[in-house]
Amino acid sequence: MPNPRRVRIAVRIGLECAVGMGLMAAMQIDSILGAYVLYNLTSAGAPMLRPMTAFLLILAEGAALALSHPLAGILAEAPWLMLSFFALETAAYAYLVSRLQLGAVWLMVQITFLGTFYIVVFAPNDYGWAVAYTFGGVTVAFLVMTLFDTVLWPEPAEAALLESLRACLERTRTRFRNVVHGFLEPDSAYTVPPAPLISSLPAHLNLLNRARSERSDQHRDAVLLAFVTTIERIYVELARLTFVTGEHAPGVFRAMFKPQLEAVANALDHSMARLEKYIAGGITHGPTSPMAESAAEVAAAFKPLGKLCTGRCAGAIG
Repeated sequence: MPNPRRVRIAVRIGLECAVGMGLMAAMQIDSILGAYVLYNLTSAGAPMLRPMTAFLLILAEGAALALSHPLAGILAEAPWLMLSFFALETAAYAYLVSRLQLGAVWLMVQITFLGTFYIVVFAPNDYGWAVAYTFGGVTVAFLVMTLFDTVLWPEPAEAALLESLRACLERTRTRFRNVVHGFLEPDSAYTVPPAPLISSLPAHLNLLNRARSERSDQHRDAVLLAFVTTIERIYVELARLTFVTGEHAPGVFRAMFKPQLEAVANALDHSMARLEKYIAGGITHGPTSPMAESAAEVAAAFKPLGKLCTGRCAGAIG
């Protein structure tokens, strides 16, 4: 479903790719690998590229392509040896990237490095120029990404995570009100929709991992992880409540506990509204956190319901 953030990200990706590919065309860089790297990283939601990281990537790219020039020429004479080299290099580099948690951006160095081995086989006469074009295109891609991520249009992952958490909690509040209405008014024409089958947890964890890569603050990472798990716990409990609401229960039972259930539902809704406002404000962790006050209000709302349930059960046993 379209939303402002998706439209904004789509416009940003289109503009960034247009600027990068336009520069490559103006510089007469006759290689598609630069455009491939630019589009692949921007559309995949890679962490923001900092100037130092871009500088290291360009150095690594230059060293890899310089090494590939004589190496590909040697291996082209023995196809079986080239295939063995492909297997060993791919496995070793993939292990290194995974071990050091370098991210997808460093995989582009490997892709462009291995691409030169195809060129030396299928277009040996243009091999030297092809390697130079590849380096030029990838360099432009990294520089354009750095320019957009730091100056022109930064999109930090933490801001995207907070926005997604707030939107998810807003949808949860709407569904919670519908579930409560469907349970307390079973004779109405309203039917409670089923709980969504797909959770937002994978997307939130991906954004959290990107945010961790863009800065170094373990305390902030722990705070954000706590809110991610809190939102997921609310989602799971609401899914259970949705299932319970669909079960048949005597109308007298619902009428008996209706005032207390409404009080609990209002307290929970107010608590989620306060949490949503806190997330929208950027989660300024400290003495201004509303979590303790919200927990006290919900606990106070549950007390009358607990006493009533205890009294009814005791009377039934007696």
